[in-house]
Amino acid sequence: MLRQENDAHVVNTLLPQVLQLLNAPWDASVQLCKEVKGQAERVLYALSHSHFNAIFSRVSRRIQTIQNGNEDNPDTSDINLLQHLDIDLSRLIAVMTVITQQRNMKKVLYLSLAINLEKVIWTWMEKHHDEFAGLVFKPNDALADLCDRLFEMFSSFADGSQRKKSAVWPLLIMLLVITPKFLEEITSSDTGAPCSTQHLKKKQFVDELRKAVNPQNNKLALIEGAVTACVRMCKAFTFVKSTENSSVLLTLVKSVVLDLKAVLFNPNKPFKTSTPKEDIELMIDCFVSFYRTTPHCNDVLQVVLSICLNPSAPTQYHFMLVRGLLIIIKQKKITWWPKIGVVYSKGEELRKMFSDTMQSVMLMIPNRVPPPQLQH
Repeated sequence: MLRQENDAHVVNTLLPQVLQLLNAPWDASVQLCKEVKGQAERVLYALSHSHFNAIFSRVSRRIQTIQNGNEDNPDTSDINLLQHLDIDLSRLIAVMTVITQQRNMKKVLYLSLAINLEKVIWTWMEKHHDEFAGLVFKPNDALADLCDRLFEMFSSFADGSQRKKSAVWPLLIMLLVITPKFLEEITSSDTGAPCSTQHLKKKQFVDELRKAVNPQNNKLALIEGAVTACVRMCKAFTFVKSTENSSVLLTLVKSVVLDLKAVLFNPNKPFKTSTPKEDIELMIDCFVSFYRTTPHCNDVLQVVLSICLNPSAPTQYHFMLVRGLLIIIKQKKITWWPKIGVVYSKGEELRKMFSDTMQSVMLMIPNRVPPPQLQH
């Protein structure tokens, strides 16, 4: 009885206040606004640790309301709660189960759930990476079955539309990443092994994804989704210790790293997405992933470092490099991630790049005293 009263208090009193802060039209450029929103996200995460069922019930009800309603532009903010919940493997399975129970979903639900389910998977992977890494050695049949059904649902939704494909591809690749036995059959078929009818559509997706991320690809509507999906795949590999069991995912990663480097780190043709902030975030994720995949991607990493340290490189490359290295230094480390010492040999170039960039930025701000020169 007490637990029910606590759940009711969370859903009826605390949750609306947290939602108000999360959904407010904050100015993302103002530090205080970012801090308030960040604190609201942390409060929601903490609440979900003990009241997950109560909060997730609200999400489930909203999915049903949208599915059964007639609104042209329904509010999906309750579904966005999924991004901020404490998710372990059992809760991930619960979320996936509810989604697979939907039939003939509306377009707005497909698009909202594609974004939110992918972020749910990432929350689980980052907070409970030991559970994800364990799947490499001991696959979870219940999870695999749900991923199979979800892959069919979302890939069928996107059939025939490049825009829809670009929207759901990041989710589709994550559904494959967390089901190693699917990946094993797909990569084995590249060397002549048979591919079952059940996984043929998955293989076709992986083949199309690898073609779409190629710099020579002229299907512009696909390139953003393809690059995002491939960066996600490279990032996911960093959460698995490199062993013989993880070689299947590594094979896929190696098949796209050169194309990712060519698309994301081409000073003559900077990569652009529909959302400018996403350009930098994808570059940062890709660079950090290359770094953490050392020694497997060391050659590509060294090329990217040389490109970004070039004084004539676009400013966003310098910014990306500083942000990426800061993440490598500050983020809580998994035991097999390489330390920052890998770039110590580039120390002098990094100091010069930082000093030159800071000088050029300060010159654009009127009435500011130039900063002191950094000691080399």
